[in-house]
Amino acid sequence: MSKLVNCKVIFKGTVQGVGFRYTVREISRMFSATGFSVTGYIKNLMNGDVELRVEGDEDTIKEFIKEIQKEMEDYISETETNWGEYKGEFKDFSIRF
Repeated sequence: MSKLVNCKVIFKGTVQGVGFRYTVREISRMFSATGFSVTGYIKNLMNGDVELRVEGDEDTIKEFIKEIQKEMEDYISETETNWGEYKGEFKDFSIRF
């Protein structure tokens, strides 16, 4: 197990109106079901991007992001990832509006 971290990811491209947030929530549920939980949220931004904020084990988050990119690759043109210190901000994973 690697260290606990906080991560903010901005997905750019045609990422709104394509079920992106719901797909990410389902991926988070799949991860939880296999014992690798992530907490945080996914939400649309006013500029057309989608923001993911997630906390958990660093290796698990990297796999989570890879799975999102694999599932939604047709819609993502660019991904910006920023890593930070774990803060314990979130209790679960949700869609924010």
